[in-house]
Amino acid sequence: GLVNYDATQKSFYANLIYQSIINNTNHVIKYGLSTMLDNYRENYLQTGYNRQEVVPGAFTEYSYTASEKFNMVAGLRADYNNLYGAFVTPRLHVRYAPFPKSALRASIGRAQRTANIFAENMGYMASGRGFVIQTPNKDKAYGLNPEVAWNYGMNFTQKFQLNYRDGAFSVDYYYTDFKNQIVVDLYSDTHYVQFYNLNGKSYAHSFQAQLDYELIRNLDIRLAYSFYDVQTTYNGILKEKPLISEHRAFANIGYETRNQWKFDYTVQWIGPKQVPARHDH
Repeated sequence: GLVNYDATQKSFYANLIYQSIINNTNHVIKYGLSTMLDNYRENYLQTGYNRQEVVPGAFTEYSYTASEKFNMVAGLRADYNNLYGAFVTPRLHVRYAPFPKSALRASIGRAQRTANIFAENMGYMASGRGFVIQTPNKDKAYGLNPEVAWNYGMNFTQKFQLNYRDGAFSVDYYYTDFKNQIVVDLYSDTHYVQFYNLNGKSYAHSFQAQLDYELIRNLDIRLAYSFYDVQTTYNGILKEKPLISEHRAFANIGYETRNQWKFDYTVQWIGPKQVPARHDH
């Protein structure tokens, strides 16, 4: 459209890792140092948004393998951001296989990031909406706090044989709980996209079930269903995040000939989604 947005990013990343074992290879320890430097020069409607982020950090990771049935990875990072100060991000991954063809996985972790609101929302510029930042502050990235979230997840996978043909069934569930989020508000004003720090709840539930099976020799089928419940607080009111469908389904059938020709057909269904109010020009 008529919106001028010009941006340049320069990045530098260095990582040093040391790995060793504790007594035996069932216990593996890693630790190291990292440095990340990002330099942003952005210009939106003749207004400059320039910043430099320097993030030095240290990390450690411990891996434990008890047997083919159980293994675990635990990690811990400590970083210092020149704009936002020190922060810690732990994580834990566990895998348990009670039977040879069954596996249960679980994970938990904390994440932190700086949102680049213009680059990540360029599509809305073409809609004619203006961008409004509610708390402009040169000391932070756009005057906004970093996004912080805790992630929790579980996965169960079961492999099987039916009529001498291989198959697999898996179920995933993930939950993200935002402690802070940069809210992209399309609800409050039809002429503007408003950006501000989260003041309330914001979360995402996601569930997926998938089935893979070889129907006949060289003919494979994949069926999947996904459910998303994504809610964010917009100016004090918890609402469904726009443009995200709650229900999705997927089917794929593929065939490979003896001389290695491959054919496949895919059908995808996406359910209704919330669309924010629009204005006409």
